Amino acid sequence: MPSRENVTRYVDMIDWEATPITESPLTRIILDQEITNNIKTRAAFEEARHFPCYTQGVERLIRLVSDASAKVFGPEARDGYNRARIESRKELPTYNTKAEYAASRK
Repeated sequence: MPSRENVTRYVDMIDWEATPITESPLTRIILDQEITNNIKTRAAFEEARHFPCYTQGVERLIRLVSDASAKVFGPEARDGYNRARIESRKELPTYNTKAEYAASRK
């Protein structure tokens, strides 16, 4: 591994020889033969559709976790903070359209 002064790329900061390599949780549930067949046929994985990636919900959770990290210390405190915020949001009214929101304000 190069010294910090010689690093020019982010990936060079990782000691790849000492880092254990693990399989992605996304492919862990898929059989090796199915992966090989999908690569050969260029087919999509059915299981992958069930994992949200870059959606509004995921971005909301990233913000929630970031806010918790800035406000409380420790994994248990962050977990409690996040769960309390999620529960309090469930109590707020939800609107499907702007018209419903406007009607509720009258």
